[in-house]
Amino acid sequence: MASIATSACGLLYTLFQPWPRFAIPAIIGYLCVVHLLRYARTVVHQTNKLSQKHAMDVLTAFRIHNYLIELEFPFTFSAATTFALFKSYGIPSISSLFVQTNQLAGPPLASSKRYADTGALLLEALLNEPGSQRSLAAFARIN
Repeated sequence: MASIATSACGLLYTLFQPWPRFAIPAIIGYLCVVHLLRYARTVVHQTNKLSQKHAMDVLTAFRIHNYLIELEFPFTFSAATTFALFKSYGIPSISSLFVQTNQLAGPPLASSKRYADTGALLLEALLNEPGSQRSLAAFARIN
């Protein structure tokens, strides 16, 4: 009987310590905020659902595309863009053009500048609305 009383006293003593009074509401609050923020974007998904796939217009597809790039998979998009640029340098016609124009064998900063410029142009083309002036100018500059 004494052990039960001792454990009950120990439990009461623990409950009235200063840290549980602040830690438990903080943990519960944190979990609520995480839940609200995690599932807040599902409302966007529910409003963008379409009855037929062919009914999607260009702006809806662009919004879904930007949502995926900016919020869901930013690291994957960055890695894929980097790999695509790296792979494009391996195409024989492009690499021979780089060798002829001395783009990659010139000063050390020339190749990194070309890479950065191409990456910036790709981002401008992909992250701005289709048909916008910035997107069209970036596509024209890339081609």
